[in-house]
Amino acid sequence: MKKSVLKIVLVLGLCLALVFSTATVAQAASTNSGVQMYYYKIYTNVGAPGGQTSMDWFMVYADGVWEPSMTIKNVQFEVWTTSSGNAVTFNATKGASSNWRAIFNVSQFGGYKGTYHIDVYAIDALGRRGYLGETSIYVIPDKLSSSAASTAAAQASPSAVKLYTSAASGGEFTIYASGLPYDSANIVGVNFNVYCIESNRHWYSATYLGNGKWSATASIANNANRHGLYKANVFTVSPAGRQYYIGTVTVNVP
Repeated sequence: MKKSVLKIVLVLGLCLALVFSTATVAQAASTNSGVQMYYYKIYTNVGAPGGQTSMDWFMVYADGVWEPSMTIKNVQFEVWTTSSGNAVTFNATKGASSNWRAIFNVSQFGGYKGTYHIDVYAIDALGRRGYLGETSIYVIPDKLSSSAASTAAAQASPSAVKLYTSAASGGEFTIYASGLPYDSANIVGVNFNVYCIESNRHWYSATYLGNGKWSATASIANNANRHGLYKANVFTVSPAGRQYYIGTVTVNVP
């Protein structure tokens, strides 16, 4: 009898171990307040970061937000655009369970159409605020306002726009965008938005080299000296100061 009971206990223990070993663990979030908060997924209504929409509105979601032994009282979205580094904070609405969401309209940002960046924070019952993560969405400019990008492609060589970088050396690399001729009526500048995974973005204004070619040198010192895969989002700048997304180029910093 004792041996049978022991076998049952061992079998149950093995089953429980298998269950917990295959359970999905929520992603841990680094925080500014010293507390540890978690979430399941952060996304927009078009899915993955950088997804595009032609609508004048978009929704942002933060699902499965929680903190051990503590109630999450609020979730906030800090939204900023590529034309302004000033973030505007919005309180999310709580839906089912621990899911939060908010809806935005471009009219809240002066009608801007381009890339929107969203940083997500949670606030617990003690008022502690912790950073969860980020996402982004690209609102496609209408045909009239996107003339800078379309005109650039039309005036470029048959091979159109090319984006590339030099190899990284000494913690620096140079980004190039060719096929974008300077045009006082359409393109008066080119900006590079450079970032490494899990690090802050840094902006660089490119120098015009002539013959439709622009460049800027990026330093990893501006991204916490992180090594790994870097991405550079490329934007043209119109005479009105509005930015239009052209494409993305990557480089590995060993």
